[in-house]
Amino acid sequence: MAGASARARHPFMIAGNPAGGGKRKRSTEEDDLQKLCANYLRTVLPPPPAGPFWFHTPNGGSRAKGEGAKFKEMGVKAGFPDLAFLRALPALSFCIELKAKKGVLTKDQKEVIPALLTLGIRTYVCRSLEDLMCVLEAENVATNDALARQLVASRDPAKPVSPPSWPRAGAVG
Repeated sequence: MAGASARARHPFMIAGNPAGGGKRKRSTEEDDLQKLCANYLRTVLPPPPAGPFWFHTPNGGSRAKGEGAKFKEMGVKAGFPDLAFLRALPALSFCIELKAKKGVLTKDQKEVIPALLTLGIRTYVCRSLEDLMCVLEAENVATNDALARQLVASRDPAKPVSPPSWPRAGAVG
């Protein structure tokens, strides 16, 4: 998917050259969005293999110069999106970069995101929990809708909704 047709079907997908720029410190608003989205995902997604394996890549934040150099040497890639989602069958891989309402992509993100798109890894920019929910729907990721509605209504990331008891791999039913 590329170009205007992809943008029309998936309004949060980045196609071509992403807009924005400049390096900025991660804002409290962006940190809060990250926590809210992580809480939502922990609550409404079943664990693998029923749901995708998802994770946050902690590339941002303040670090001592030596620690940053060590991470770079170990393979940390600046600009990699905040969240990655993986599943084997049916195949699924996509990434989400979370940004504050007025946040812009960094120079590194403007380089990494097109590289991911070239590999066929769809990449989205989300500025709200509702954006993330739209991406999950566009990617056909099943969620527990009742818990999703309850979490969105509460909108308090400090008080998570109890996750459902999803069937585990190898569980006898």
